[in-house]
Amino acid sequence: MSKVREFLESAVENRTFPGASYAFGTATTVESGAVGKFGYEGDWPIVTVDTPYDLASLTKVIATTSVARKLCQDSIVLLETTVADVIPDFRDKRVTVDNLLRHESGLPSYIDLTTEILSSDEVRSRLIQFSGDRPQYSCVGFIVLQLVLEKCTGRSLDQLFRETVSEPMHWEATAFRSANELDKAFPPTSTIEPWRKPLLKPLDSDWLQGVVHDPLAFLMGGVSGNAGLFGTIKEIAGFCQTILQDDPQCVWWTKRPGHERGLGWDFKSPTGSSAGTSFSDSTFGHTGFTGTSMWIDPVAGIFALLFSNAIYQSGGPSFLLPVRSQYCNLVHCALM
Repeated sequence: MSKVREFLESAVENRTFPGASYAFGTATTVESGAVGKFGYEGDWPIVTVDTPYDLASLTKVIATTSVARKLCQDSIVLLETTVADVIPDFRDKRVTVDNLLRHESGLPSYIDLTTEILSSDEVRSRLIQFSGDRPQYSCVGFIVLQLVLEKCTGRSLDQLFRETVSEPMHWEATAFRSANELDKAFPPTSTIEPWRKPLLKPLDSDWLQGVVHDPLAFLMGGVSGNAGLFGTIKEIAGFCQTILQDDPQCVWWTKRPGHERGLGWDFKSPTGSSAGTSFSDSTFGHTGFTGTSMWIDPVAGIFALLFSNAIYQSGGPSFLLPVRSQYCNLVHCALM
């Protein structure tokens, strides 16, 4: 048994998460597997490499950023395009597509609309009224980016995702899902909060399964620029491989002086990174609140994926940092 698998099995035993799927490899090779179950107690299903997880903020890079990149390549959208050029009612006339992708728009990091239970159209109208001048990681910004991409094409984000990403990749399991149809084939992310219950069916369980956990994405109907994608480790491993097969100097995943983040992608921080200490400083990727992570090292030519429902029976994924970090270190050791 590999040290990677032994480590993840110990994480299950220590209740870091009830189960997880994992994959790591190079542009041409992949090792994948799964440990644990959907939940701790009871007769929960066993996790497999075909288990579809709520990818949370990995949606930002796998879906929204990928769509933006394709539209920019086709000159349908430009990085210097301002949001106001496309959506005249947008309050801050200075914000560009580049600003949104790099989280430099100044838009709020997040807003809580669960006390109002707005419709998708109402959420969209609310988000374009914000402005600010302090760069910060922003889920709001990525939903605004979604609105720009949709307005420029006349197609919804899930349609654009199918056309530009999932169909070319021949994916069958990785997709956006309706925000009101529970499905026990998916690992539970959390118990169902009272504010969601009137909007869900069938309510024959206390667990949120197959419905996006992120509240804004939920109110957006499950199709949102910041979250909403569900996917399997097997399919997303193929996505990582296509990136490693691409130009390693591609502007979409290389650092630019004066910017902390790339175009949609996050970079490995100098200290305390969930990408560990062994992956190179050129490593880029993203993490998801539900317990998902993806890191790609273009220098070493390797990637590491870890999907879990780590917020199951917990308030947040902060305790995942050392596990993610050590996982990447073990992957690097196994591949190099």
